[in-house]
Amino acid sequence: MGEGYAWLAGLKEVRNVTWVDLPTSHWPMWSRPKELAEIIGDVAA
Repeated sequence: MGEGYAWLAGLKEVRNVTWVDLPTSHWPMWSRPKELAEIIGDVAA
């Protein structure tokens, strides 16, 4: 993975990932800013 794409090389090392579904368009910071801020705050805590 990441061969030929240096920016993907670190993905092999990613562990303990939690996916969060935020049903929105490409720009959640405009369409659902409150919900996005809550998710980021929860991750940072």
